This record gives sequence, structure tokens and C-alpha cells, in this order.
Amino acid sequence: MRFLFVLLGFVAPTWTLAADLSLCANQFIASSVDNAPTLYSSPSDEPYRINEHHCYATSDGALFALEYWPTHHVPRWVAYRLSDRYGANGCGSRPRNEMRCYFKDQNWTGVQNCLTLLRDGDPDTNPSIQDPFEEDPFLVESDAERLKTNAFVGTGHDRGHMAPNNAFSHDLCATYHTFSMANMSAQRANLNRNAWQQLEAQVLFWGANHGPINVVTGPIFNKFPSQRFSVYRDGDYDEDELYEKNLSLTTFNPGDNRVADIRVPTGYYKVIYREATATEPAHAIAFLLPHTNENLSRFWDFVARIDVVQEASGVRFHAIPAVMKNVWGSDFFFDRNRNGWRLRNNCNHNYTASNWIENSTHAERLARCSLQ
Repeated sequence: MRFLFVLLGFVAPTWTLAADLSLCANQFIASSVDNAPTLYSSPSDEPYRINEHHCYATSDGALFALEYWPTHHVPRWVAYRLSDRYGANGCGSRPRNEMRCYFKDQNWTGVQNCLTLLRDGDPDTNPSIQDPFEEDPFLVESDAERLKTNAFVGTGHDRGHMAPNNAFSHDLCATYHTFSMANMSAQRANLNRNAWQQLEAQVLFWGANHGPINVVTGPIFNKFPSQRFSVYRDGDYDEDELYEKNLSLTTFNPGDNRVADIRVPTGYYKVIYREATATEPAHAIAFLLPHTNENLSRFWDFVARIDVVQEASGVRFHAIPAVMKNVWGSDFFFDRNRNGWRLRNNCNHNYTASNWIENSTHAERLARCSLQ
């Protein structure tokens, strides 16, 4: 076991490299590592070839797990479990902008001033608050080549979350760790901020209202199977705008970075599964969105069969019954979220969240979120 001691003010938290998935077992179907996703033919408890398994867990429990592709510094899959942990009206969680205030490098008075401006101030005078992106602690520990926090600046791509920050907003430390650069993929800004974000909100709705559900998400790098979707067969979208049609977009050098190039995905998937209950059978649904220069208007156009996702991504979902993989899940999954549904509704800024420490220093806040 190796350790990294990181100086954070007067506190030096300890990071340990969780190379296996044992601490994250409850993020998989039936809470078993045997049901972890696999890439191609690898066993469930071992990553594929030179890939790495990372488990993100604090003293409060597991957050999410992923399989990391060192060659191009991107996760091939990220797995997490969603349930209703957000309190009445979602108020037992913190909005992203308040989380930014909390993790700013300042004293507690500064946090309070930041929150006041957000809640009561003129929007034009709100503070400029940055998300707490961080170089991945596991890769810092091993001094491996890794993405710096400015990796995609000037490329037209966002740092696209795979495990979404809002899905973990019931716990400040969990939210913080979703900003690890190992959880990011180069994602066209208009996709990240529109159809992909809408899909994340839909999945969060299912987790909060029908959970617990298991989610696996990630990028694909093979040819996007456009002809499996009616919107391409009918000409609603242009195949020539897909990323694999423009080879100049398949890699880019992001400038001040420790990597030579970054592979840009050809699409993104989500596979959602809910185990059977005493009164209902198991449920499953999948989505496969193209990485394209066009603007996607509806993520529902890209409901996909799970076997199609497996073929495109190389990721295998062994615990999902085979009979559920070759059907279109939208016919038997849960309802679509209601128009205007939001996680936090009528809270009047009365938010709570685990690991919010009053009157704390910046070092104390980060130390509280140390990984196990």
C-alpha cells in the first residue's frame, strides 16, 4: 500500500491507492464486485490490460468506481448507485454554486460572504466562483501522467463529468470528488450543457423517485452506430457531422499538460438498471448519444439497446439478464420526469448536506473529504 501526504495548510490527509474495487462493491448490482462492468474479456475484479481500477470512497462510504484508460487519460466506465438521499423537496443537498463557495480557498467569513452574494445579491455582483476541479489524487500519488485541471481550455470541449456532480449533492465530499480529472472526458460544450445534462437530470429523477438504481456511464471510441437510430435513418441528423467523420477532431493536444494527446470520444452511453423488488420485475434502459458537431435536441431520440451499447463501448454488463439487453428499454422503464422537475424545490435556501462543517478552515474542509 502506498501513501501520499499532501500539505493542505496545517493538515496533511492521507490518500491510499484503491487499486481493487472492494471498497466500492455497493456501487454495483447486488452490491457485488462480481457484477462490476468489464471491458472486453477482463474479469470483473481486474481492469483490462494496462487500465486501472479506481474506487473513490471516504470514511462515510463508497462514492463511485471507474476503469481508467491511461493511454488517453479517460474513464472507460464509471459506476455509481442512486437512491433518494436528498431529503424533502431535495433540500438535503447543496446546489453547485454553494458547493463552490464552500471549497474556495478562503476563511469561513469568505464562505459566508460568498453565500450571501449568491442568495441575496445582484446577479451582476455575484462572485466569480470556480468549480473545484482537481488532478486525480490516485494519479498524483503515483506521479503518473494525468490531466491537469486546464486540460481542455481552448479546445471547444468541456470537462464533461461522467459521474455527475448533482447526483452526489447530498454529500459535499462526494460532490467534490466528482471533480477529479479522472472522471472527465473531452465533451463538446453544446452536448455537455444540453442533451447530456438533460439526460443526467432524467436519471437523477429515476434515482430519487424510483431508486435505488445502478448506473454505468462512459465514452465510446468505436464508430458510432448511427444507423441503429431512426433519427439518422430518417435524415433528421447528418452522419457527416459525427466526430469520427472528421479525423482532425479525434485527438488534440491541450497545451499545458502532462500528456501528448487526448482521445476525443465518438459518443457517450448510460446504462441504468433497477433490481427486481417484491412487487415489480427488474427494469433496465440504455442511452447512446453521438458526439457530433450538430446540436442534439432530444436525448430520448437515442434510447439504445444494451447490446448495442456493449458493441459500441466494449463494456460488458454481466449482471443484467440477457433477455433485457436486446430490447428497447423505454417500453418498460419508469415514467419520464415531470416538466419542471428539479432536485431542489421550494427550499428557500434552507439547504443541508452531509460533511458541511461550519466555521472551518479551507484545509479542514478538504481534510474531511480525504479518500480512504
